[in-house]
Amino acid sequence: MEREQWMIVMVCIIVSISFTIGWNIFIYKKTKKMYHHLNHMLDHAIEEKFQEAYYDESELSKLETKWKRFLTSSNLSHQKIEEERKQLQSFISDISHQTKTPLSNIKLYSELLEEQIIKSEIENSTSYHLYLEQMKNQVNKLEFLLLSLVKLSRIETGTYTYNKNQESLFMLAKEIKKEYSKKAKEKGITILLEKEGEKEYDGIFDWKWTKEAIGNIVDNGIKYSKEGTSLRMIVKQYECFVCLRIQDEGIGMEEEEIPKIFLRFYRGKQVSEQEGVGLGLTLSRQIIMAQEGYIKVESQKGKGTTFSVFLPRILTKVLES
Repeated sequence: MEREQWMIVMVCIIVSISFTIGWNIFIYKKTKKMYHHLNHMLDHAIEEKFQEAYYDESELSKLETKWKRFLTSSNLSHQKIEEERKQLQSFISDISHQTKTPLSNIKLYSELLEEQIIKSEIENSTSYHLYLEQMKNQVNKLEFLLLSLVKLSRIETGTYTYNKNQESLFMLAKEIKKEYSKKAKEKGITILLEKEGEKEYDGIFDWKWTKEAIGNIVDNGIKYSKEGTSLRMIVKQYECFVCLRIQDEGIGMEEEEIPKIFLRFYRGKQVSEQEGVGLGLTLSRQIIMAQEGYIKVESQKGKGTTFSVFLPRILTKVLES
């Protein structure tokens, strides 16, 4: 009798252990299957191939069902954003195209009017010339403003693709110096270009857009510096970045004003009477940031400002591999 009872207990234990093992295996397989589904969904979402029709809700767990709903919602949001981005790109292109013709016509008519004034020898023609000159300046300002806004919008919405290559930052700085030397000379400012050592100073950047970004900074340095001062451009090389420092001896600024200079349309009190629309530095920062670089600013009021433009030496994809 005792033997039979012992056998019954052993059978119960074996059945219990077998059931526990079987149940754990079942749970493990079900959990593994769920993880497989979740990973599969996430992979499709990352690759932008996620489609709701791929997954039958009746076959999914509650967690998988919620995950599916979340990805479906995210996918729809992404599609909506993409559609809005394309519409915005089309809208920006339309603005750019539609404003070029009237601006060109205004400039042309002002030149023709000036010729007529000269030919007619109108009395007090000096006043007419002054008005025409002011009109030309305003048209040029409006043209620059529209072009800058179009460029800025394209950069911020990601509708422009940069043609990044391995380029020499020193050679780019040399070209910028040549381009702005005349303007600097007219104001009695000397542009100096230096480099540390005999390195190549190569970076990965778009030549055209980077030239515009740095050119805006150089132009600001000339605009807000006094006659007889110097503007130094120094090229340096670091392990992951190549850097161009632009040091002016201009009016400088207070430390709390530095973060504001990159805001759209911001103009400090000291420069409110100077020509400008407050978009140059905003555009410069967006261009450099879009190329995985950054700009550092140091300034002292009355002693000048230094802009340090850092650009990557190696493509991110190369670093990741």
